[in-house]
Amino acid sequence: MKFSFAWVALALGLGVFQIGCGKTCGPDNCASGCCDANNTCQIPAADHCGKGGGSCVTCIAGEVCSTVTATCQFSGGNGSGNGSSNGTNGSGSNGTNTTSGSNGTSTSTSTNNTSTTGTNSTSTSNTGTTGTTSTNSSATTGTSTTGTTSTSTTGTTATSTTTGTNATTTTGTTTTTSTSTTTGTTGTSGYPAGHPSWPQVTDNGGPSLSAMQVITITFSGYSHATDVTNFTDWIMTSSYWATGGADYGVGNGTHFQSVVLNETAPGVLNGSQLGSTISDDQIQQYLSAKISAGVLPAPSNSLTQPLYAIFYPGNITINLSAGGTTEQSCSSFGGYHSNFAYNGRDVSYAVLPLCQPPPPESELQYLTIATAHEYMEAATDPFPMSSPAWELTDYTYPWAFIPGEVGDLCYTEIYNDPSGWTVQPIWSNSAAQASYSTGQDPCVPDSWNGQAYVNVATNPATTQFLPSATFSLTAFSSGPATQWAVEVYQAGGSIQPTWTLTTSDGQSINSGSSQPYVYVTNGITGTFSVQDNGAQQGDYAFYYLISYTQQGESTGSYAFWPVAVYMN
Repeated sequence: MKFSFAWVALALGLGVFQIGCGKTCGPDNCASGCCDANNTCQIPAADHCGKGGGSCVTCIAGEVCSTVTATCQFSGGNGSGNGSSNGTNGSGSNGTNTTSGSNGTSTSTSTNNTSTTGTNSTSTSNTGTTGTTSTNSSATTGTSTTGTTSTSTTGTTATSTTTGTNATTTTGTTTTTSTSTTTGTTGTSGYPAGHPSWPQVTDNGGPSLSAMQVITITFSGYSHATDVTNFTDWIMTSSYWATGGADYGVGNGTHFQSVVLNETAPGVLNGSQLGSTISDDQIQQYLSAKISAGVLPAPSNSLTQPLYAIFYPGNITINLSAGGTTEQSCSSFGGYHSNFAYNGRDVSYAVLPLCQPPPPESELQYLTIATAHEYMEAATDPFPMSSPAWELTDYTYPWAFIPGEVGDLCYTEIYNDPSGWTVQPIWSNSAAQASYSTGQDPCVPDSWNGQAYVNVATNPATTQFLPSATFSLTAFSSGPATQWAVEVYQAGGSIQPTWTLTTSDGQSINSGSSQPYVYVTNGITGTFSVQDNGAQQGDYAFYYLISYTQQGESTGSYAFWPVAVYMN
């Protein structure tokens, strides 16, 4: 996305800005899809296939739109890794980019399929930010699976490279496109119940800030100036930071400089005092002007990985235009990070308004939660507009709708660090992979205080199509857990379809229910059905299945599983 947001969802606390990052359809706001004749961004499908924000094309009879490459491909045959058309006992020669066959990389319902060689297969990921397609990994030996599930292959020596001035690139084994469609078996202890796997956040090829240098910027009289300084001093070398950044090549950072501006917020630009409502464009111009004037340190040989973090008092409103609408700070978002060009190089910045949060957080706790969120996302994806790094961008998976940076995926959880600071856990690819068999929280550090992690997963775990879609449900926990509540929350979309959730023990709620919860334990199953017979092409809806525990109610932490439906 053009911006990465930590938004304010009043029922949940901290969240992320939804889909739609521009007023017109194009590479900057439709990189994972294509633009139709009505200038509307479409998820790739047979009658509007394409990606990168280009014009949609219609596949001819016998072709399908590949969910991997977003190109029209013939649906039958074994060649080109397409496999058997019915997904049973098929054998493909390449094992990559499967569309309707099932010997390929991202199919969950195949039976006894084998990918034989996988030689020279590549995984490409199309970013939702700039429309740049980058190759993340090359598999030298295709890994095959046999039995009830198939998984995507991962290169054995894949590395991510990038070029740019003074940008540090982390190098290591990268992950391929997210595959949250395989279903595990119940553990020998009964925990967790078998459930679909979590996604893996994708390395899109952009640089990360492996040793980020933070310049904090506050205005004269800002009420939390000392807190901002102390918090930033702490977080850059904390065990929290090391744990959250470990999977993404992010190590210790520094609080490079604390700048207190002797101006009334939101500051003076071009000789004039800015009003109490400002835009992101004005913030970029303001930061650039202060760097040029020497008020803020400029990127240099000693400042190669800067993050300019500017903090605004509560009386300042920040407007962001996205998707044809204007969003306001503290009602739609609680912070964001992005980048702008300065003297021919990308510069990363974060914007932190001061918001009054919902209970149980205090104003300072909410500020440090949002700040930790944006700091880590700025380190792992510093240039989301021009060179995306660690971010989920494949909208065939609902996780990308959140959208999918490493802070976004854990925004409903709160971690009270032993140091006394309150922060937000960060998505861990390694923890997510382990959770497939252990049921543990994919977010780190563990915020469950010794209690079992609980959630409800859907199968299929991919975006499904209207006018009607049905998902099977499985409640799972990492260990013994008391009964917990599950709520359906529509987090976004252009329509509000009707829905029904039923459980195997006879409970049922729907979109018109006065009773919003069902109660589950590990192993309880059910269905979640969504229907909208009046949906128009391009309409979509996005839900969270939220799991509440007694501990969560007291700490403000909740687990969730996203569900997305789309009218093809």
